[in-house]
Amino acid sequence: MRIYKKETSMIKNVLKDNPRGLSVTDISKKIGINRNTVAKYLEILRISGHIEMESIGTAKIYYLSQKIPISTLLNFTSDNILVIDSEHKVVQANERFADMLGIPKKELSGRPIEELITPMMSTRTFIEKIDEGIKGKELVEILDLIIKNELRFFKTKIIPSTFDDGESSVTVIMENITENMNSLNYLKEEQEKLEILVSERTSELKKSNELLKKEITERKVAEERILEEHAKAQNYLDVAGVLIMVLDKDKNCTLINRKGLGILECDIEDIIGKKFLDNFLLEGDKDNALIRCNRILNEGFETNCESHIVTSTG
Repeated sequence: MRIYKKETSMIKNVLKDNPRGLSVTDISKKIGINRNTVAKYLEILRISGHIEMESIGTAKIYYLSQKIPISTLLNFTSDNILVIDSEHKVVQANERFADMLGIPKKELSGRPIEELITPMMSTRTFIEKIDEGIKGKELVEILDLIIKNELRFFKTKIIPSTFDDGESSVTVIMENITENMNSLNYLKEEQEKLEILVSERTSELKKSNELLKKEITERKVAEERILEEHAKAQNYLDVAGVLIMVLDKDKNCTLINRKGLGILECDIEDIIGKKFLDNFLLEGDKDNALIRCNRILNEGFETNCESHIVTSTG
């Protein structure tokens, strides 16, 4: 079915003016288009992710999607993230991964992952782990990879995922832990042991095997320590609570998290669609906050601003 830009824009504009949502009948009346036609446009807009639908009793209420684009989240994280298809080709990667390789992000798409990073020899290579992820197995591994001729270590999550067309893929999240490993003198010990293994392999096979067993044991201990420290850090983040809010260009609140509602001591209908700066900031802080918000909107810069929030109880 062909979607006309004029009609879909009319639907999205009327939903923008009604953040609590409207029914098909309400939308039809407001834009002056047949109800059945509006229903078809709404379904296509919902499938494409532009709007969302909620059933309230027998009625279906539609409102604009409040999801933050995944590309924004990809570039916000400190981890290296990429999506790989079943043919080992990169489908998407964030800026941090591109910067690590020194390759422009636009040149990564479609390239085989084997061309970008070279895994160290181990019981299972990085590519084998990707294949396991394609088959549906979620993995958390410590990988040693050669990046720009340097040995680096990554705590890597390989998460099975699926494209819209049903094709299998994996999302790879790589946390650089090279400095942690260096702090444990792991790289130095690894190099010394490898040199011993190479020099004594032909004449002292038994001794080399014993050293290899010791290496595996120490590596397992190092991995367990790193995983334990990561778990502690993750738990700390999980229990930390901050107010997160999204404002549109008119300074109206379009999204707020549960912790934010608790801080403001209000229900969601008391904040969505309302001007946050006018309704919840202390009078003396409003001008400074407004200047900084306008700078973000007009110039695209990040900024910090300390303000006092006035809750519903005063």
